[in-house]
Amino acid sequence: MSIRKLTVLCFVIVFLMVNVQKSVFASEQQKRLVVLPFSFHNSTDDAGDVDVGSEIAKVLSSKIAKIPGWSTCDYGDVLALLQRDDTADFSAAQIGRALNADAIITGSVQSFEFQSGSENAAAAADIAQSAAYTGSSYIPKVGNFAGLIGAVPLPAAIADRGRAKVDFEVKLIDVCSGKEITTLTGTSESRKRSSDFWGEGGPNSDFLSSTFANCIAGQATFSAVDSVCKQLEAVAPQVDALVAKRVQGTITDVDDDLICVSVGKENGYKIGDKFIVERDSPSQSDENLVLVGVIAITDIGDQAALTKLVDGTVPVPGDTIRNQ
Repeated sequence: MSIRKLTVLCFVIVFLMVNVQKSVFASEQQKRLVVLPFSFHNSTDDAGDVDVGSEIAKVLSSKIAKIPGWSTCDYGDVLALLQRDDTADFSAAQIGRALNADAIITGSVQSFEFQSGSENAAAAADIAQSAAYTGSSYIPKVGNFAGLIGAVPLPAAIADRGRAKVDFEVKLIDVCSGKEITTLTGTSESRKRSSDFWGEGGPNSDFLSSTFANCIAGQATFSAVDSVCKQLEAVAPQVDALVAKRVQGTITDVDDDLICVSVGKENGYKIGDKFIVERDSPSQSDENLVLVGVIAITDIGDQAALTKLVDGTVPVPGDTIRNQ
């Protein structure tokens, strides 16, 4: 083999090794979230029969999946799990564990509203004063006062100008402890010349469609979701700490004082490494994992290892283990 070919071959090998390492590192750092449908208590007629809470949750799940270092469980799979009879009594944390997530997001929608200039003269006047439709103030419907001046004809340029407001709050929850990590809020207001909240697609539009994204309701929704995504990135270190403690494997067999686990050398472990053993609480009212004990590796193979009990009670097959 010539020196030139040998040099090229070495370069290719080094290139592949570096990229494989990068790929493995990125995979190890991936944080997996499950977004549950949000609750929504509609106080207006703007949403109609649309399941706004579920649709906004779907948009958020899709957006999070595009953030480097994050992944989400397919939203359709989440809905399918929730519809099963055997998960009816599951807590949010238990659902997250069933979907192999590191954390779970629950939420509630406080506002999903629209105002046209013709509906609210006070709002129309305020919008008219802002030719660029900028600002963050939101004027709610003014009841009887609007009725007093509502009879005054409004110029068409004002009457067809509208604003949409979307406001929701989400909680990020640790699937292991069931405890809240942080609360994130998404609030946005969209103003444009539009007398139609939903746009051409109407209220039956998929919230992930381009038709919805371009209407006034969609603009406010996507802006609020983007705000939550930015806040989520800011708390990434907290979620990384959870990933480091996530379930690593399971107890596969117990024979007297020998406890076999489903991880080995290929997973980066060695003799002496310790695991915390946990299991789901037998009580439906308790969403947390129950601490069983601590085990340490005494003998190890490529894909399995033998351990001994260091502290706590003897585990049973099916118990989960995570790094101490």
